Amino acid sequence: MALKFLNDGYFAAKVGIGTVSPTEPLTVSKTASGSTTQIASLVNPVGTANTGVRLWMSGTNTTTRGTFIDAVAETTSNDHSLRFGTSASSSTPTERIRVTSVGNVGIGTTSPTYKLQVAGKSYLSGGVQLNSGDRIDFGNSQQSVSYTHLRAHETDS
Repeated sequence: MALKFLNDGYFAAKVGIGTVSPTEPLTVSKTASGSTTQIASLVNPVGTANTGVRLWMSGTNTTTRGTFIDAVAETTSNDHSLRFGTSASSSTPTERIRVTSVGNVGIGTTSPTYKLQVAGKSYLSGGVQLNSGDRIDFGNSQQSVSYTHLRAHETDS
């Protein structure tokens, strides 16, 4: 069965796609034993840089407060980033985390150049583990200033 709305559509009850027993306002179901299956596609087919789609989540009926997940084509070469945003009290949502097309993750930065790049103070609990020969740099390694290294070292038992 196909549904076609000429104007805005509205369902007063639950809607099921791939199921006859929806449990939520929208339930989408597809069986794929032993594998991951794609159940939805959100596509913006414009094909230009900085276009994409947004999944909006909010506890209010507004698009000025809430959270979002964006999938954005950064260039026309199809390199896509994933962006996560939240809103503080009485403020519009702001991007907080970005995963770039090469897998770099930025927290508080929109252009991470490392596997994990955090802008601002960070707190780590449980320690940091380095492989032999790896190092931690203290200072600003992005500029030509001196900085200090801590290097992991293996010892004989």
